[in-house]
Amino acid sequence: FALNGIFITLFLIGWRILYSYLLEQSIFTRNVLIVGAGWAGKTILHEIAKSNKSGLKVVGFIDDDQQKKDILIDGISVLGNRHTLNNVIRQYNIDLIITSITHEKHADLIKSLINCSWNGIEIVDMPTIYEQLTGKIPFKHINDMWMLHTVISKPKLYGRMIKPFVETFIALLLFVLSTPAMVITAVFIKTYYRGRIFYTQERIGKDGKKFTIIKFRTMVENAESLTGAVYAADNDPRITKIGRFLRKWRLDEIPQLLNVIKGDMSLVGPRPERHVFIKDFEEKIPFYTQRLAVRPGLTGWAQVKYPYASSIEQTEEKLQYDLYYIKNMTFLLDCVVLFKTIKVVLFGGGK
Repeated sequence: FALNGIFITLFLIGWRILYSYLLEQSIFTRNVLIVGAGWAGKTILHEIAKSNKSGLKVVGFIDDDQQKKDILIDGISVLGNRHTLNNVIRQYNIDLIITSITHEKHADLIKSLINCSWNGIEIVDMPTIYEQLTGKIPFKHINDMWMLHTVISKPKLYGRMIKPFVETFIALLLFVLSTPAMVITAVFIKTYYRGRIFYTQERIGKDGKKFTIIKFRTMVENAESLTGAVYAADNDPRITKIGRFLRKWRLDEIPQLLNVIKGDMSLVGPRPERHVFIKDFEEKIPFYTQRLAVRPGLTGWAQVKYPYASSIEQTEEKLQYDLYYIKNMTFLLDCVVLFKTIKVVLFGGGK
């Protein structure tokens, strides 16, 4: 048994090293042509450049804008327009075409892309490659029909039946096991600080349903009496010393297991937000309400991939991860999120 364990470990490590080495070889590199040299094209070029193991090499852009002809975008040339597409493909031995056009595509371009597909060249849209490289959805490049197609085509058996049952069972088990830690935490909070042990607040859950979230109190009593509803900031003076410790190790979140048991929340999903913030985000961020299509979570893909959001820009970034989770929600992805959350808890990665 011990020898098998050693051999398997060495084999896996060796295979990963070999796989990484092979990916970097030119024989496995795919030449990429990006159609559209605007915001979306620049964005996907940047992500491909950041990904060392993607096996993709961008050789140029195609764009109908005459002002972009022969210019360099981050060192990559605009090689032509839709009329020269076939010549560019032959000249540069293109294997993959990424369409990055936000407006309606010209009929001639669509016809040329169809012919390319029939000739064995892979055609993908920018959101697909962006999603594979980053683990998030570029909501600024998608439209309502893209989102509708995603929702309709998404298998619902796991999300509607299996996930709630499994998570309720796990939440019950975790609640029982964490009871001693909760008792000790409650004693510390009550001993050193006046006021309540628990902090309750109304949040918005699936389909806009209101529920009351419960956490250990980490701020001074009536923390928002003077400021109103605001984000918690770095080195927030309202956070107590014990509260800072609880946040760092995510211990303040443990009572939310009761919300999971009640069915208001899931173990994994987009974090529940307050109505006052949701109303503001809906007006400023496209597709923000799509977060309400699933039950909110105790932890989530956005939480393990991105730090705490304290601005509109950071909230937009986290939304891209939330949309990715909603689109790709599976048992395996939930396991990945839970294991990453355990890593955050063990190494004190909270805020």
